[in-house]
Amino acid sequence: MQEYVFVVAGYFGLLLLIWRLKPWLNWGRLHLAEAASDSKLKQVSVIVPARNEADNIQVCLEHLLRLGAGEIIVVDDQSNDATPQILADFAAAASLKGQNLKCLSAPPKPSGWAGKSWACQLGADEASGDYLLFTDADTLHEPNSLAQSLQELEFRQLDLLSAMPYHLNLKFWERLMSPLQLIALAVTAPFDSPKPRRLYAIGQYLLFKRQAYQQLGGHRKRSRILAEDLHFAQACLAEQLAYGVSLQRLYQVRMYATLSDFLAGWRRLCLLGLEFSSPWSGPEVGLYYLAFSGGGLLGFTPASLVLMILTLSLCWWLQPRLGRFSVLGPLLFPFALACFAWATALSLLDRLKGRVSWRGRLYNMNSAGEIER
Repeated sequence: MQEYVFVVAGYFGLLLLIWRLKPWLNWGRLHLAEAASDSKLKQVSVIVPARNEADNIQVCLEHLLRLGAGEIIVVDDQSNDATPQILADFAAAASLKGQNLKCLSAPPKPSGWAGKSWACQLGADEASGDYLLFTDADTLHEPNSLAQSLQELEFRQLDLLSAMPYHLNLKFWERLMSPLQLIALAVTAPFDSPKPRRLYAIGQYLLFKRQAYQQLGGHRKRSRILAEDLHFAQACLAEQLAYGVSLQRLYQVRMYATLSDFLAGWRRLCLLGLEFSSPWSGPEVGLYYLAFSGGGLLGFTPASLVLMILTLSLCWWLQPRLGRFSVLGPLLFPFALACFAWATALSLLDRLKGRVSWRGRLYNMNSAGEIER
């Protein structure tokens, strides 16, 4: 009898997963007017914070320079690798080609500031555009992506637009992570109307109207916030500004080169997301686990096997929209879900200790999730 209770709960989890991801059925069906004009693109300032990005920054800038933006501002945040030299060489070459690329060297961040917010604010202070796109150095932007996202911002009458990445997944273990990614999307619900305790936002792509950015206080108001992307999205709702997530494929990313980096990154993301998550997120994740595992597989019944097959089929159907994932990912779902559980457990431990490590810096955090001065 006990196994049937878990199987029924698993079916409820599957239905909830479908309901959360249902708006994705309209993927690619957003019909916009023609992409933004060249003159409109010239009103965009692209801002890239960079810390120890020697492996990524050059190819990122090569992609960004093709977008037609009015200016690109890279802020080196006290890198101790080859990033400053790469930027200097790239800026010199861009100048010879008449390209508007500015490379700034950030002074040491003030006490109580998050490094990324510090670099982004310096870039915003230097920017002259009516629109500000904040993006990371590990992103590869599609050729017409800026024109598309700018048009979507205007078409939907938004003040801030974020966008989901397409994951490149160069190594085998990365291609097994689609169950984790789908559960994370179901919990944060990027496809629904944004709600204060259920928000999706990613700092790899934040396109602002400049007036909205200033009204929200910019990164200066988030100097002590590590999850500045979620904080911006939440502030938009509080200020009655319009926020949305694009379902267009605008950029690609490879966020982590090793499994240990992946676990450390998700550990940080889980920790920072706690302040913005619904109290129902934990039970909801538990239901998704039951859906993937056929009700926990306490007994191999036809009902549990059908549940597992339906859930894995949903994963197979949707994962190509997320990135380059292997067909083995859903079959080997215990690996992805174990990584998720491990990262979550470590994030809870970090929360108890009041600290988080990010980009080679250790931050102490208070009970509100802010950096202590």
